[in-house]
Amino acid sequence: MILNRTARSSASVCKKDDLYLGCYLHLIEDALYRKTLYDTFGWNPYTPESTARMHHDYTLLSRHFIQKYNIQDDLAVPRKFHAGTDFRF
Repeated sequence: MILNRTARSSASVCKKDDLYLGCYLHLIEDALYRKTLYDTFGWNPYTPESTARMHHDYTLLSRHFIQKYNIQDDLAVPRKFHAGTDFRF
């Protein structure tokens, strides 16, 4: 049952790893933002103008979080990044 052991190990990593947690936060942010735009305001996302405006709004929202939480642009690749089983290319 190697597959089950691997799945359990991966599930554990997905709950703690900053990369996965950041992706989850982004997905949640996306879902809430789009729900507000589409449902609350009845906004049509399928026009070029809407897409450009939405991307600009993401830029504004990201800037807010960067300032509020003092997020630094100092990401580095972990030493064992290529050695891990979850990050093979």
